[in-house]
Order: sequence, then C-alpha cells, then structure tokens
Amino acid sequence: MENVWPGASEPSIGQVEYLKYLQVMSTVQKPSYVQVELELPQLNKEVVSKTIRLLLDRHNGLRTIFPMQDNRIVQVVLPVGDSRFQMEVVKTGKEVANFHHIRKDVYDKASAVFSDIGNGPLVCAVLFDNGSDGLLSLLIHHVICDEWSCILIRNELKIIHEAFTAGKEPQLPPVQVQLKNYCEKQNTWLRDNQQEISFFWKRKLSGFDKFFDIAVYRKMYNRRRNVLFPVFTRRHSYKTSELGAILDRPEASSYTSVIWHPAFSETATGSGKSVDSSVYASLLLFLYAYTGKKKLLVPSLVTDRLEPSYQQLVGCLLGSIYLAVDIQEDMTVRAFEQLVKNELAAACRHIIFSHNFLDLDGDLIRNCCDMYVNYLRKPGNMPAQVRSHKHVEEDYAINYPVYCLITVYDDALVFVWKYNRFLFDSNMIEDMVRYYEMLVQYIAHNEELPISELKNLVSIPEIIL
Repeated sequence: MENVWPGASEPSIGQVEYLKYLQVMSTVQKPSYVQVELELPQLNKEVVSKTIRLLLDRHNGLRTIFPMQDNRIVQVVLPVGDSRFQMEVVKTGKEVANFHHIRKDVYDKASAVFSDIGNGPLVCAVLFDNGSDGLLSLLIHHVICDEWSCILIRNELKIIHEAFTAGKEPQLPPVQVQLKNYCEKQNTWLRDNQQEISFFWKRKLSGFDKFFDIAVYRKMYNRRRNVLFPVFTRRHSYKTSELGAILDRPEASSYTSVIWHPAFSETATGSGKSVDSSVYASLLLFLYAYTGKKKLLVPSLVTDRLEPSYQQLVGCLLGSIYLAVDIQEDMTVRAFEQLVKNELAAACRHIIFSHNFLDLDGDLIRNCCDMYVNYLRKPGNMPAQVRSHKHVEEDYAINYPVYCLITVYDDALVFVWKYNRFLFDSNMIEDMVRYYEMLVQYIAHNEELPISELKNLVSIPEIIL
C-alpha cells in the first residue's frame, strides 16, 4: 500500500519527463548528479553542520523527494531536520592518492542512494577531514539542481560559512521563489500555452526531416586527407530503428579543446551580438562548411532563467530548444550571426520541457539532428588543469552523433566534443575540431564574407592565423 504524503504537490511537467527518462535508463547508467565543493582551511564541524542546515532551510528544493501516491509521482519537501540530511564525516590522510580513492568510494555510495528518488535524500553532504583542514562536498541529484544552481549554492555556502566562523549572521538576499512554486507556475504556463508552443515548434521543424548521414562528414574528412578512393567500412544510411539504436549505444568518447575569448569577443563587441550567439553561429557555419548541408538542426540544453526571480532559485530549470536553420548562402557572416541571435531569443521563449506534452516525436527529431549543444557559464578563469587536457577519453552514452559541451570562463571557452564511436573515430573528430578552430579565427576576421564562400572549404586560409 502506498504512503500518503501530507503536503504533496505536483512536480513540474519537465520533472516528470526527466523522472520517466531516469526509470528507462536506470538499468544502463547511474543517476546523474552534480557536485559542489568548498575548501575549509578552518575546520569546525559544528559550524559546517550549521551552514548546511541554513542552506537546506533557504532552498526547499534541496529537500525534495519524488515518491508515488495514487499511482502518480508527487513532489514532497522533507523537514530541514530530517535525519536523511545528516552530514557524513570521512577521515582522510594527507596522501593525495589515498584521498582520491576514498572520495570515489563515497561518491559511488551516494549515487546508489540517488537511485531511490521516492525516499531520498537527493542531496548528500560529506565532510572530508584530514586532521587539520577539510573539504565540504555536496552531491545533489540532477533532477533538483542544474549547473546554474551549483554556482548559487557554492556562493551561499561560502558566505554562510564565513559569517558563522566569524560569529556573525549571514547576509543573504531573500529567496523570492521556491522550487515548488516554480513547478506550479511552469505547469500553469505550459497548459495555458500548450497549443501555441506546439504550433511554434511544428512549424519551425517542418522540412528538417532528413536523417543524420555520416557520409557527408567522411566526404570532407577524406578530401582533407587527399584520399581519392575512400573505402567505407561501415554503412552510413540507416532506417529509423537502426539509427535510434546506434545513437543509444553506450560507446562514446570525448575530446577537449580550448579557444581563447578574443576569437568570439571581437565579433561580439559593438555589434549587438553576444558571445553566446557568436558561438552558436560558428557551430552552424562549421557544420555547413564541413558537410555542405544547407538545412541544419542543432538542439541545445537551456535553463529557464529569463525571469529575474528565477535567477536565485536552486533547482533544475532545464529544457531544450532547436536551432533549425536553412542557410541562405548570399548572407554575410555578420548578418548570419545576427539571425542566430534572433533565433535563439525566439526559441528561448518557447522552451520544450516535454516533447510528449507538445505532441512532438522526440526520437524522430533526434535522428535528424547534426549536433547537440550544452552551453554553460562558470565564473573565473579556466582551471589550469584544463589547459593541457587535449586527448581522447572514453565517455558514456550521449544519445546524439556529437554532443558538444561548452563551458565559458572569463578568459576562454572549453569545448568537450563527445561523440558516438560507432559513427566517428578519433582521427576524424580531431580533424573536425582543428577545422572548427581555424574557421572560428577566419570568420572573426571576415564578417562581411558571403557564407557561400565557406561551403566545402577544404583548407582554411591561414593569412591571419
């Protein structure tokens, strides 16, 4: 018999969609979680416990679980003093290697707890104590926390801990909207505008129904290597079910590259564009130049933070949009970048939180996509360890041919190119990345160039490189 949960409320339509996805994927991958760490040179366990309690009290989304009630998923906020939120203290030695081993074991244990979303907790607080100082680590299930929230949480943890350490009360702005209230508003908005949002995307996606074809990528790759008679060892034309099965395969790898900010900030300065829109435009122009395709379909993960009150909300406010672009070859690079900025703005006013809710066939659309983009910002300069990190690593299932994770720092952009190993090989991806990096520099200095001159450009002119 199911429990009755007093005060239970309806999750957002987006949360329900994500929770259903987790149930489907539970047999092949661990729950996704984010991590927030705070170094503690002055270790006082009582102060740390008090810090965590205040954070949980401020953001009830962190105390949320998703049990079943009357055969449906509900959202329940646990009391701040619930024993499930008790901080775990882990003694560590001074040796770095030993610490990494201990931390991995703790994180693996937390991910197992996150599998039970109906009981929770969906946030685990771990204090690593090496005898002199410490490291506070919060592990938070992705369903209640996105990367934007991680920045908020870390800032608040630092402010709260420093204040309590000094014997003062933390000075923080009040939280205007809690996750429960946001879910109610999102559901009301989606139901009131369901037909309009559905029509927007069906019209926008009309005609973008050609399946992903690896052959157009291999054609350019072989031209750049001067391969006159390429031998294709894999088929490159698939039926719907075949392509879906390939994109769901767990075999993936990733390749990391870095582009310094001036390549994008120069094109954005004084032009009415932004670094964000310039990056998206460059990716679309790269796909056009490398493949020759004029119809490009690029989905992107976005966060619903346009309303000011949502910018201090801790939760997972993620949805998706599509950039469905029909390249007009007589358009200049500058005009195209402005077009992309407008397309992004329109798409973000029609965020997709659930394809099913909008009567959109998500699997069919996915088969027609060229690349998936996850674009996020982090404060500060690029971490030093990223600079030398440019090699292929094994990764997990990405569900798309290429998944491009872009992290924007104050001084640089880090691109993690995750790719399906059944479709691409490492040499081909490295060639595509080199091509993209040179193309970014080229278009930054040639904004009045007609787009048509980029098509099937085997070698990027190196005048300005």
